[in-house]
Amino acid sequence: MKVFLCGGTGFVGRHVVDALCRKGHEVVLLVHKRGGTRGPDIEQVEGDITIPATFIDSLKGCGSIINLIGIIREFPWRGMTFEALHVQGTKTS
Repeated sequence: MKVFLCGGTGFVGRHVVDALCRKGHEVVLLVHKRGGTRGPDIEQVEGDITIPATFIDSLKGCGSIINLIGIIREFPWRGMTFEALHVQGTKTS
């Protein structure tokens, strides 16, 4: 199955990505900036969870969505608030 994953670069997310890949799933990973290649079954999509237009096309073909985005500290000047990411981001994913 193809799985769209938000928050896959965090502590928990990295383990979920690895587990999904071990089970043979393809992972579409929403990231702010593309980084090093993690594996052949992982497609990195650059986008922002609060702006659906940045990732909506990447949902095509995905059988499930996992949202693991979480912050423990806010950075309002960067748009990183609990409301924006935990509430609005969940609504858009």
